Amino acid sequence: MTSRLARWLAALAVTFAAAPASAQLGADAQKSYDDFQRLAPHRAFAIAADGKGYPWAGASGADPGSAAASVL
Repeated sequence: MTSRLARWLAALAVTFAAAPASAQLGADAQKSYDDFQRLAPHRAFAIAADGKGYPWAGASGADPGSAAASVL
């Protein structure tokens, strides 16, 4: 993972740590996030500019960073 991507992901994590996901997501994104919570490890969740949520799972290996790179 590039250092730029890592910094962006860290900033995103800090932003969302301030309030629970349910308080920040629209109805469609909240449903996607609820589905995401049931996925296996090595998963990632991204929110698009239009407010829609997109889960991704299925990365293999020891580094979960590939899941974050894939969802983006």
